[in-house]
Amino acid sequence: FDAGRRYAWFYKRIHELAKEHDPDAVVNGYIYLNYFIAPKDIKLNPNIILTFVPWGGWYYPRDPEAQRWLQEQWEHWRATGARLLYRPNFTLDGGTMPLNYATQMGEELHAFYQKGCIGTDFDYLTAQWAVQGPTVYLLHRHLSRPDRSPKALLEEYYRAFGPAEKSVARYFQYWETYAFENRKRWQQVMKQAGATNLLTYSRAAGALFPKSAFDEASRLLAQAEAEAAESPGHRARVRYLRLGVTH
Repeated sequence: FDAGRRYAWFYKRIHELAKEHDPDAVVNGYIYLNYFIAPKDIKLNPNIILTFVPWGGWYYPRDPEAQRWLQEQWEHWRATGARLLYRPNFTLDGGTMPLNYATQMGEELHAFYQKGCIGTDFDYLTAQWAVQGPTVYLLHRHLSRPDRSPKALLEEYYRAFGPAEKSVARYFQYWETYAFENRKRWQQVMKQAGATNLLTYSRAAGALFPKSAFDEASRLLAQAEAEAAESPGHRARVRYLRLGVTH
């Protein structure tokens, strides 16, 4: 059953009825769950604003093909003539663990901005700066400076660590690579633990990030601490990252 088509028709019909009372009426709707796929034979208009909510298996890290498919769905809904808002759930993910998906998240957010996104609404945010700093920083900074590339904004974040800049970058890149390379195993772990990316992430956290995963991360962080040893302000920032790992 084509639920996306049904909802698109519904939004269009509601707008037609509303215009009978107010020619400038605006209708708001969702693109969500089983009505996520855009119809090809229904045309909407800019006074219909739809909120795009990737759901199901669309948490990070993603398979590149899944990333591409999601961006295609955005294009298909945009082609209906409606205006689009972006409202993902992925910022609920990760708990207090060093989950780093900054690059994929930034690329998608930047692509949507370039392709007509008129606003965002992020559902919840763990705000675990000590372990997820690049992702949290990039998200907030990109919303205020959408004209700048994700790469440039991440470089801005790493510069805040002064003499430890390159080692801190390698530290977080380690976690990003770790997440991407383990994404298939993580899906199995989550299923076996009966965990979700939302409220029960802690059931699987220990298996997702075993103690062995921290060995290389700790080495890189120790290098960053040594490099910042003579700069009190930068040293404090690196120690903050260490607190996150210890926690």
